[in-house]
Amino acid sequence: MRVPKVHDNRTGLPVYTPKAWETCLKPSELPDGIARFFPVGTDPPNREPEEPSQGLPSQVLLPVLKGIRKEITGIRSALSKLEFRMVGGSILVIYEAEWERAEAAINRYLEESKREPIPEKAGEEKEEGKKEGDEEDDDKENLPPPAFTVKLIDFGHIRVEAGLGPDEGVLLGVDTVLRLLDGRIQQLESVELEKTV
Repeated sequence: MRVPKVHDNRTGLPVYTPKAWETCLKPSELPDGIARFFPVGTDPPNREPEEPSQGLPSQVLLPVLKGIRKEITGIRSALSKLEFRMVGGSILVIYEAEWERAEAAINRYLEESKREPIPEKAGEEKEEGKKEGDEEDDDKENLPPPAFTVKLIDFGHIRVEAGLGPDEGVLLGVDTVLRLLDGRIQQLESVELEKTV
């Protein structure tokens, strides 16, 4: 597990995690690693000026984590259908850590996830001179950054192994990430539940 940096909302600078900490993690400490990468922020005005302010408020972080989990579940589903062997693959997770931008981005994500795509009508012609996707590209350029991005990276060492089924080691790794996210989500849901009691 690599937890390279999180954003300090007070200074606007990244806060790095020492590589020694990352390489010494025991399996039992993995939940601490997830909590370190997805910290719950407290209201910056209530913090001491010298103290860093990392993380998002739990009411913003929780839907971000659920969205990230959904994306990783999709990656797992795709990997479970492929017959190959992978060495050294990684899942890259980037999320918006500035409070106002993160809240706006996750609200936009949640709103978009409620909508169903509108199918094109048969026989409908495009405006003359317009290529398919032109308007979409213009709209995308004007959108603020997403709440999060999840990518499968570092998979340069792959070989096709037809007939052997999916790479169980890769699936085990993805399942571990999903379990860790589930644990963090449960922690945050507990905190949110306690606030309402």
